[in-house]
Amino acid sequence: RRTHVRTHHRSQLDMSELRSAVEMLRSESLAELPDARIEDDFSELHRAVEQLEVERLRRLAQIDRRKLFERDGHLSTASWLVSAFKVAWGVAREHVRLAKALEQMPSARAAVDDGGVSLSSVRVLASARDADPEAFARAEPALVDAARMHTVGDLARVASYWRDAAVR
Repeated sequence: RRTHVRTHHRSQLDMSELRSAVEMLRSESLAELPDARIEDDFSELHRAVEQLEVERLRRLAQIDRRKLFERDGHLSTASWLVSAFKVAWGVAREHVRLAKALEQMPSARAAVDDGGVSLSSVRVLASARDADPEAFARAEPALVDAARMHTVGDLARVASYWRDAAVR
């Protein structure tokens, strides 16, 4: 129990630090910053946002698995997202679907974590996975390699070709 309290406290502290960092960024006068700094900051922020989104989805998968949404009388995680966070139904369902898929896509998850693949590409891969999760598990490393090399549009074509071949 003591570990749980310490972990909970640490998590709260980390969230507080995260909020403080965002507030510091928001307080900067961008007009005074040089172009290179704006571009560098944007790049770092983009990567951080993707990593935060993956972490948010990881926690959402736990909320779904533990059925925490039932405490508030909701029948699904998507319903809880719609009510608690004013998320559109389609967006809520997509978040839950992606959260669950990421748990079953270790190569894709690692590729997002190392910055080699964008979340947009992971969404394409998750859609491909829907066609045949078992076949996807076998093909995932090759599809992630394709995601590392291709634009999202080209990856969508690769995934479509793979999906057509997988369901035959």
